[in-house]
Amino acid sequence: AIEAFIQKEAYRPFDLEQGPLFRLLLLQREQQEHLLLLSINHLVTDFWSMSLLVRDLYLLYQHEVAHLQSSKVAELQGDQEEHEQKVTSEIRHPTSDIQVPDYVHWQRELVESEEGAAHRAYWLQQLSGDLPHLDLPLDRPRSAMHSYHGDIASLQLSSDLAQQLKKLSQKQGVTLATTLLAAFQTLLFRYTGQEDLLTGSVIAGREHPALQELVGYLINPVALRADFSGEPSFLTFLSQVKQTLLEAIAHQDYPLPRIAEALAANGQLLLEPGRPPLFETMFIMQRAQVLDEKGISAFALGVPGAHLQLDGLIVESYPLGGLPAQFDLTLMMAEVAPNYLTAALHY
Repeated sequence: AIEAFIQKEAYRPFDLEQGPLFRLLLLQREQQEHLLLLSINHLVTDFWSMSLLVRDLYLLYQHEVAHLQSSKVAELQGDQEEHEQKVTSEIRHPTSDIQVPDYVHWQRELVESEEGAAHRAYWLQQLSGDLPHLDLPLDRPRSAMHSYHGDIASLQLSSDLAQQLKKLSQKQGVTLATTLLAAFQTLLFRYTGQEDLLTGSVIAGREHPALQELVGYLINPVALRADFSGEPSFLTFLSQVKQTLLEAIAHQDYPLPRIAEALAANGQLLLEPGRPPLFETMFIMQRAQVLDEKGISAFALGVPGAHLQLDGLIVESYPLGGLPAQFDLTLMMAEVAPNYLTAALHY
C-alpha cells in the first residue's frame, strides 16, 4: 500500500503556472522508521542542488536533536523561554549574493554578447554537416511516439577494475570521467558500427564561486561528437575525447536548446516524435560537492540499497520502479566509495 501511494505521489504532475515546484511528504512506518519523499521539478533543481538540500536537512536535523536535548535540561532548570529565544537566534540560513533570477539575467546577457556569439559559432561548427542518429540493434521497431516509459539496470564494477581505470586515467592525463565516457562511446560504436556518434552529457555550470551554494537548475547540457574513422586505438580515441570535453567545458555557457533551434531552422536537425532531439544517449558522471565522503553520490543513480550514515541518522534509498526515461540510454556512474564504481543504465 505504501509503495503504491509513493509511486502515485512521486509521479503526480506539477502545476508549472501556479506551483509549488516541490513537494515534501513524510510517512511514519514504524517508531524508528520513516519514509521521506522529496519531489522537485527538474526546472528548479539539479544533483548539486539536491546534495545541498540534503546537507541542509541534515544540519537542521542535528540542530533539532541538540535543541530537544538542551530543552529538557532548560525545562528542569526553569529557563525554558530564555532557551527557546537563544536556540531561534542560533539558526543561520545559507545566504548568497546571487540568486536564480540574477543567474538567468546573466545568461540572457551572455547569449546576446560577442562572447555568446563565439560560443554559438563553436557549437554550429562542431555540429555541422549531417548529424548522426544512433541506430542501436533493437529487438522490435522503434515506437512512432516517444513514451518516456523507462526502467533501470545497475552494475557494480569490481574494486580491482576501478583501480585499473584510475591508473589508466592518471597515466594518460585524463579524468576518470573522461575514460568512462570514452569507454561508453566505444561500446556504442561496437554495437552500431557508426563512425560518427553524438552523445549528450552535462557540466555542472558552477565555475563561479558565488554559484556554489545556489539551489536551482544550473547544469549545462552539451553534445559530444565522437569520430571513429580510421580505426583509432583506444588511447588515440581517449585523447580525442579529452580534447572534445575540454572544448565543451570552455563553451558550455551557450544554451544547447538555442543551438538545436538554429540547426532545425537550417534543416540539419529533423525533429521526429519517436526520437529525442539531437542525441539519443547520455553519459553522466555524478559526484556530490557536499557529503560525498558519506556516499550521497550513490543516491543520484537510483540504485536500490544506497546508504548514508549521518551520525545517529541512517538514510537508505527507497527504489521507485518505472522511472521515466528522457533518452534511449542514459549511463550514470558514480564512485560510491574509494575504488568502488557503480553504473546505472536508464533505458
